[in-house]
Amino acid sequence: MIARIPLLSAGECARALESVWARRDAWTQRYPGLPAYTLGAASYLDSGPGRRDAYHAKAAALNPLLEREFGWLYERLLEALGEHLGAGVAFEPRAARPGFHVFLAHAAFRRPLGRIHFDLQFMDIDWPDGRRMDFSRPVSYTLAIRLPKSGAGLRAWDVGKAEYDAMDPAARDRIGEEREPEYVPYREGTMVCHSGMLLHQIAPAAADPRPDDARVTLQGHALPGRDGYRLYW
Repeated sequence: MIARIPLLSAGECARALESVWARRDAWTQRYPGLPAYTLGAASYLDSGPGRRDAYHAKAAALNPLLEREFGWLYERLLEALGEHLGAGVAFEPRAARPGFHVFLAHAAFRRPLGRIHFDLQFMDIDWPDGRRMDFSRPVSYTLAIRLPKSGAGLRAWDVGKAEYDAMDPAARDRIGEEREPEYVPYREGTMVCHSGMLLHQIAPAAADPRPDDARVTLQGHALPGRDGYRLYW
């Protein structure tokens, strides 16, 4: 369920990172008191019940900036995903373009930052009725641009959506304590691609950060429909 796709050279990672730093004015801080930011609109943070219009408005405001700064990177992404998925791929016009997580050095990242979850963000996107999206086969991808010296990665659990839904809330809360996850290490320049129905979590940092550590990743999702996969964040 997890694929690793080499995408960028060290020099290309440096080029992308320089552009992320250059647009710090457009970062959004996501956790009060912590240096955790996004560059771009993120459906799992900016959309949801009663907030879809705000998400689409933020996407419309930030997509042109992202396309100017990272058009070359998006071209590589589309090509790689099209080859990996064996189908046509394109950006969903009104949705957010793939964007960036930016975590700067902080001891709090030694603890899990995000909850254990499935990627169900497609439920918070306004899909055109005629596109006939297949909600049973979502795809998620992460491309590491810069990683801390101690590394970074993903935790994944062998728990299906049906099994998870059948659990009582207390059992779900204990998954992280009672079931050993697989650790999926990231590598700079390599994209990790998996099903959005993989139960997963951002892995905590393996060691105390160095002052210049940073974790910068390109994030996004894809959903198949009648005319190929549509990409969004």
